[in-house]
Amino acid sequence: GRLKVCSKSLVFEPKDVMKPLIKMKFENCLKIEEISLTEKEKLTSVNPNSAICVDCSRHAEMLEGNVIAPYTFRDGSRKFVFVLNYGHVEQCLRRIGQLHRAATLQK
Repeated sequence: GRLKVCSKSLVFEPKDVMKPLIKMKFENCLKIEEISLTEKEKLTSVNPNSAICVDCSRHAEMLEGNVIAPYTFRDGSRKFVFVLNYGHVEQCLRRIGQLHRAATLQK
């Protein structure tokens, strides 16, 4: 799938159109960090060095089953792991980190 970096959120668009899009607002992200892959994950990855782990307290799911419907909000801590095939984790984390800090500033 594709991980899209927006100004206030991350959106994961899976290859399988029957699976929902996942939207993670930066304000609901507890931690965004680089993690090492396991040996099994390294075998199936094009870029086997590391991945991005996003720990969220809440996320939204949309277009499940490719049907237009109201968003489904899921509460509770959940970790999402993204292995980048065409990008570098360090570069993406730098940009995501800036946006995360900006979104979580005290208002």
